[in-house]
Amino acid sequence: MATYKAEFLSKHYKRRLRPREAYSMGPIMFHARLGSLAPRLASFLANRKLLKRLGGIAPARQAPAFASEQHRVPLRGPREVDAAEDAVGRGRPAGPVPGEL
Repeated sequence: MATYKAEFLSKHYKRRLRPREAYSMGPIMFHARLGSLAPRLASFLANRKLLKRLGGIAPARQAPAFASEQHRVPLRGPREVDAAEDAVGRGRPAGPVPGEL
């Protein structure tokens, strides 16, 4: 059924304008990358009623806020593990084990 719907819509919109939602939400990755450059401004603009109406989005819906800092961590080598963490990591309880002292 989804294939028939996709085929119908493809032929229906072949030489017509698509709904506003398609143009506002279609390039969402571009919008997200642009919003990550100025997250506070992007979050402010995303919740304006006028812009929501122009984009075909319900004005009552709350847009999610962009993160104020990016959570990209550079790759590092293996980290140092202390003995207690190593014991827990292998399924053993932390602390001294009788016979290992």
